[in-house]
Amino acid sequence: MGIVLRIFWVILGGFVHALIWAVLALVFFCTIIGIPVCMRCMEIARYSLNPVGQNVETDFSSHPAGNTLWALFIGAVYGLACLVLMAVFCATVILIPLGVQYLKLARLYLSPFGAEIYDNADKINVYPIIKY
Repeated sequence: MGIVLRIFWVILGGFVHALIWAVLALVFFCTIIGIPVCMRCMEIARYSLNPVGQNVETDFSSHPAGNTLWALFIGAVYGLACLVLMAVFCATVILIPLGVQYLKLARLYLSPFGAEIYDNADKINVYPIIKY
């Protein structure tokens, strides 16, 4: 079931999300100030390709200034888009598991600084997120 869900995820939006975040990372990489944001965008792109079987734990208090600026300028638009897509996917009963994946993405989009991405089975850190 996990393989089928991952294939549906990539076809129904995961690849597009990853591509958008990779392009956004390249835009931020053009500025020296934007390099930490670029690294965060690449981690989000990597997670957007395969959120199935993984969990996101966000910690807003670890970087409140960075998360606030991110939520105001970048995260609010993408978080709202994910919530709308979650509602659309959950309206069809068969795509509810993909709607849950969009909810996890919305949490990451709103507060990425200090977030940890874990594998559900082992509770190990899948993507070592750089702490700065």
